[in-house]
Amino acid sequence: MVKRVKFFAFAAAVALAVVPAPSAAMGLLSQAQLNALKRLPFRAAVPDEVPRGFRLVFFRITARSPQSYVLAYRRSDGAYLIFAGQAAPAGSSSQEYAEAFAQRMRQSGAAYASGSGYSGQFEARSTNADAQANNDDVGAASFTRNGNCYLGYGDPTQATIGNAVFAAEGCGLGDQVELLTQGYQELTPVR
Repeated sequence: MVKRVKFFAFAAAVALAVVPAPSAAMGLLSQAQLNALKRLPFRAAVPDEVPRGFRLVFFRITARSPQSYVLAYRRSDGAYLIFAGQAAPAGSSSQEYAEAFAQRMRQSGAAYASGSGYSGQFEARSTNADAQANNDDVGAASFTRNGNCYLGYGDPTQATIGNAVFAAEGCGLGDQVELLTQGYQELTPVR
């Protein structure tokens, strides 16, 4: 009996050692959240790795048409990253639709991510990119800066995920805009 108990204790310890500790993988999302994203009519994409120090503070799926999702991550100093995707109506996967989605995401994004004191204002869109990120799944993005925020959206004509548009924003990052561009490059389809 003692040997059997020791064996089970050893087996349990090995099993616990094999189960990975919570990490930044798949956007810090629970299995239930990932399953909900899988039910969208388009393939959602989430950061494969979330930058160190950021935690998920908001997760929302909008069921009404057009269906969408938003993920917001915040760091203790108030900096935040937002990644979002939305179903694109048939025949409308154009740059203009993607930009309009990014602006809508921007307006609502600050409200739930910025308990940080940022104004949530992103006004005129610059034609010059301040940062760029490539991602074959969601399309290459150019990020423009306004104040302490960067906003960008994927080019749907370059994305392998069809019938959707994607956008990302980062605020309060200081000179670490690469946290946003790397997060965007890490967007991976939920499978």
